[in-house]
Amino acid sequence: MNSKITSFLSLFIALPILITVVLGSVFLYAPGNTILSASSPDIIFYGSTTSGVTTVLGANRTSANITIKASTSPFEITTNGDFDSGPAPWTFNSGTDLNTALWYPTLYGKTGVAFINGSITSIIDSAQLIQIITWPSYPLAWASINMSYLIYSSGVPLFGLGVFSIGYSIYDMANNLITQGTVDAVSGNTNTSWKIFNTSLNTALFTPGENYYFIIEFTAVALPYAYVEYVLDYSLIMAQPASPYFLGPILYLNTTILSYNTSLILNSITSTGNANISIWLRNHTISVDSSKISIQNSVAISSQTSELIIAPVGLGYYSGDIWLEALIDPAATITLDLTLKYRLYDNVYVEYPIRITIIDPADRGNRNYIPPFNNPVPFKPSNGG
Repeated sequence: MNSKITSFLSLFIALPILITVVLGSVFLYAPGNTILSASSPDIIFYGSTTSGVTTVLGANRTSANITIKASTSPFEITTNGDFDSGPAPWTFNSGTDLNTALWYPTLYGKTGVAFINGSITSIIDSAQLIQIITWPSYPLAWASINMSYLIYSSGVPLFGLGVFSIGYSIYDMANNLITQGTVDAVSGNTNTSWKIFNTSLNTALFTPGENYYFIIEFTAVALPYAYVEYVLDYSLIMAQPASPYFLGPILYLNTTILSYNTSLILNSITSTGNANISIWLRNHTISVDSSKISIQNSVAISSQTSELIIAPVGLGYYSGDIWLEALIDPAATITLDLTLKYRLYDNVYVEYPIRITIIDPADRGNRNYIPPFNNPVPFKPSNGG
């Protein structure tokens, strides 16, 4: 029998004797070395698809070397607003009849789309796609909502009523409305081609650094019956910063086994030029955000996040994300060494090394993505918004 497996089993056989030795232990997953057992690690990393992020993962996906491009070029405040990387982090609030929301890798000539449909029998019905966004902590030159969509409806009788609309709204976490608007409304039997919608956002309405619900709402009014499809190719909030800046998820975490308490620890900072940086953990299952690691003028103010529970999730979603916000001096370079730490038992932990390098390039470059599935994937039901 493999010696590691034998040692692992012996731990449980001799548990009453060894309990005082094991408590307080730390198991380190160094690149290429899985120590705790012969099985796969309980948590593994996936590279972020966010524009401006390049990731090299170590063996067993238990270490990461990440390069982040902070820039004054426009960036996406939403995450996966073009749906090219699957359904995450969008969730679906179902209506009575508008009760299907699927992510398609290709549909109607587009790559990565959201598809919402239903047969309307209840006169009026609505459904929503929702994601949590973080508003930037630092000044913006502008911000806007940009959408590509089509609406298809059929089955409306000649003298019947059929109105089908798409709208948007943004709420704070206490469910107070910040802003809303109508994207489009069509009537009768309609087969629209792809349309584009753009509108500016008043940045003064938003509190820097706060989280918000971004909601796309689909409403159908039909008498006595109609079938409708709403299809989104993208639904983005874009912005341009005034200084070299980055905001978004930089690494994804996944567990398919159990729930774990996770945290991040900052070990060291190396910098040329000043930087203000926040780093935190986020999930979309049990809670939302951990507390933040905070760096001001390249000096650590707080060096560890609170623990955040991550849990197994469905196909197309990750158990948790590591988020980073950075404002840096032009031409600065910042290198951070961190540890992701998760708890197996009381005072028994596993640690993964993470290195993050933040630079100021001419632009962020394109998003990195590989559509992860070949078949339609349902959007996860929403827990809020």
